[in-house]
Amino acid sequence: MSRFLRLKHCLLNVNQIRYIDIKPDEYKIALIGSELKGFLMFGSGSIDSDNTRIKICKKEHLEDFTIVSDWLLSEKHNNVWH
Repeated sequence: MSRFLRLKHCLLNVNQIRYIDIKPDEYKIALIGSELKGFLMFGSGSIDSDNTRIKICKKEHLEDFTIVSDWLLSEKHNNVWH
């Protein structure tokens, strides 16, 4: 079963979070890429994936910053991550 984090203007599936860059007044949430693009021709080419990131600043998005802060604290207290 998936868990979701409700932000002000979006619903975020926490199972799709690759990592969170935590700074005192900012969070940068990197999501797992859901799409691959590229080409291969005669054994060479390139493949890229989308790198969706969500940036939440305390100054600009206080409500979302508080939601993520509270969620991180609850995850830490539940020993989900160390």
